[in-house]
Amino acid sequence: GDGVSLEPHYVGTMEIAEADLVINGETITTRVYRQPIEEGGCNSIPGPTITMVPGNKYVLKFRNQLTYEPASEEHNVFRDPNVSNLHTHGLHISGESPGDDVTRSFEGQAGGDFVYDIPADHMGGTFWYHAHHHGSTYLQVSAGAFGLIVIDDQFDEMVIGENVAPIPQRVTDMEERQLVVAYLDPAVAGTGGDTLISGSLSPTWTVNGHVNGAMEVPYGTWHHWRVLLADRDAKAKDFSVGPGCEIALMARDGVWRTVVPKLLPTNSISLTGASRADLAVNCTANSSISVGSQQVASINVDQGTPDAGPSPFNAADTTWFSKRPNYLQDLRNRTPNHQDTINMGARTVAGSKWDHAVPNFTLETNGVQEFKLKGATNHPFHLHIYHVQVQGNCGDFEDGEYYDVVAGNCTIRFDLTPETAYLGRTVMHLSLIHI
Repeated sequence: GDGVSLEPHYVGTMEIAEADLVINGETITTRVYRQPIEEGGCNSIPGPTITMVPGNKYVLKFRNQLTYEPASEEHNVFRDPNVSNLHTHGLHISGESPGDDVTRSFEGQAGGDFVYDIPADHMGGTFWYHAHHHGSTYLQVSAGAFGLIVIDDQFDEMVIGENVAPIPQRVTDMEERQLVVAYLDPAVAGTGGDTLISGSLSPTWTVNGHVNGAMEVPYGTWHHWRVLLADRDAKAKDFSVGPGCEIALMARDGVWRTVVPKLLPTNSISLTGASRADLAVNCTANSSISVGSQQVASINVDQGTPDAGPSPFNAADTTWFSKRPNYLQDLRNRTPNHQDTINMGARTVAGSKWDHAVPNFTLETNGVQEFKLKGATNHPFHLHIYHVQVQGNCGDFEDGEYYDVVAGNCTIRFDLTPETAYLGRTVMHLSLIHI
């Protein structure tokens, strides 16, 4: 450990290690996240799902089991294939050590403790983790170093008039399915001096580690799908389900919609290569799952009696209003305290390349921040720690809804009040902000 003094907390260990896997009958040697083998862990893509509860503190003992290679001092180049860390993408927690500090990395045969203090009012939802050492992120994520995070949402609330109540029982009764839809690209072998990645597997889409596998679902019964699109090419792509199913959007990037659910008549939703969607899905005929025009999995429906109990709707079969925590309040009618235009370049943000010691901005904890994004279609915008609210409909991004990845030239806002802000550094791809 790092000698951090803690009140009661939960402890777990995560390793990144070399692994030999067989996928669709083909081989790949790569780097994966796993729990220690001696504790019952196994090598897999994706890595194990991390589940956390609001109000709890978690210590993740990170261990890099890869071969030692000294870290390079260069920036903005591919480097350090065996240096790694772990980023909790989308969580509203501190970006300073020992929290979700992505500037803190570990060489092979080293490690340290990450401490995740989950606020008591943290919204439940679907998040993910992935390697984030600057210089090796592209290599490691492309070849399988990622996994799902679920913040327990059973304690979330809805608004009924002037009152609040737990989210509908029919929502929590839905059986959950985790779908990590990921593009694996073993062709990244050799990037930054890599000598580990090898095998016969060709670049391919996978769902939970399978190539065009089959999902079994019961007939006529709503399920809660926690969908992650993990793709190093972050540009937006359509995730779609075939006509044998009905789908409704409940949450995006770990945030309940303002009004839940939203039926998707096209059975399709646009997701960036880091987005998550919580979908309610009800199938009455065999179907399929596709990314763009490519089928990535099939759906087999078991004939039987539909279960009318679980549903994305409330007890009256109508929509419901989610109650959001203080850090996700509606900012549309607020006057911005600070405004900026953020130009997203191929390898720059606001005209600057990454420098972990030099922030692009220094922001005060003085209220609403407004950014006008430019160039974010080919290079989506992502801000660590803070979800952002879209101001006005912007392509596939809805007015008033919150996201943590935005692939469009949208106007966005987020709140930096002393009650909701974390002092210190936060990363804006590919840049740094000091708060």
